Amino acid sequence: MTRHVAAVVAMLTLSPAWVHAQNPRFTVSTPSAEVHRSPSTGSPVIGKAPRGSAFDVTRELGSWVRIAWPEAEDGNGYLHVTWGTIDRGAAPVAIRGAATTPAPPVPASSSVSAEQQTGVRPHAIPSTPSLPSHIVGVGARIGSSAFGVAGSVRAWSRGRLGLQVEVARASTTDTLALQRFTSMAFTPSVVFALPDQVSNAVWLRPYVGSGAGWYRTSLSSVTPVIGPSASASSVGVHAFGGGELTFAAAPWLAISVELDHVWADAPYLAFPVSGTAFSISGHWYVK
Repeated sequence: MTRHVAAVVAMLTLSPAWVHAQNPRFTVSTPSAEVHRSPSTGSPVIGKAPRGSAFDVTRELGSWVRIAWPEAEDGNGYLHVTWGTIDRGAAPVAIRGAATTPAPPVPASSSVSAEQQTGVRPHAIPSTPSLPSHIVGVGARIGSSAFGVAGSVRAWSRGRLGLQVEVARASTTDTLALQRFTSMAFTPSVVFALPDQVSNAVWLRPYVGSGAGWYRTSLSSVTPVIGPSASASSVGVHAFGGGELTFAAAPWLAISVELDHVWADAPYLAFPVSGTAFSISGHWYVK
């Protein structure tokens, strides 16, 4: 028995090294992969990983993987799965001979090109397919204001600034006066994104914003008899704050919860414009 144990120990000592992959490992296959702070190509780039770099996957988030990245504030970075391959290492893998050490990861501030890092020209490998980047999103908003439903477009720059435009139409009827009020609103806004919060499979982008609003209300009679009709316009300002939630399983879709306050004169008292409102919106990012 002792001889068998000694033989096994000798074989393990003299044979090539064995690697036991306990966690999945992600190996970069493109010339250079950008490491993002959040699971979206629209989030800031915090570094670059050259071809051949391998990382332990700490969490799989749909089409993204989370890796340890010491240069990040929270120590984590995100890579898209199309930029490499995942090895889940179900069985030990023997490494024979001299191993080729991949080039070290490069911080985002480095000016070294991918060709200098890897010796491979970028055009030698097919380009990465287009990915959702959370730059331009279209959708709708529902809320507790007089304008309960509105169409919405939200666009983000590569930084933290964004633009939001909403167009709404609402109608209400005064049964006592037999009059109908129809109103339209056009509200462009500037949005500023606060630091992102990423937890497991959810990406939260808090934001605040402010803008102007143009409101036009028309009054008409609801009876066949010709009655008084009129229209009036007003302008105002509004400020809001909220958060945009994106789930890794559906990276193109973002759900926002928002609190908005409007300061504006009401053309007609029966159709108030000013006040505080709570709303929920959804945006489908087409770019």
